[in-house]
Amino acid sequence: MFGGIAAILQFIFTLIIIIVSLTLGLKPTTAQEYFSLYETDRFR
Repeated sequence: MFGGIAAILQFIFTLIIIIVSLTLGLKPTTAQEYFSLYETDRFR
């Protein structure tokens, strides 16, 4: 019973992480990526 609930919760949190990654984008790894994201900032 609790294993099924844990599996469903893990699936839901995985979907939330995917949705957040797609909407906000991934974190930049280099300074060049950071500045290119800053120039095309959607929230300014």
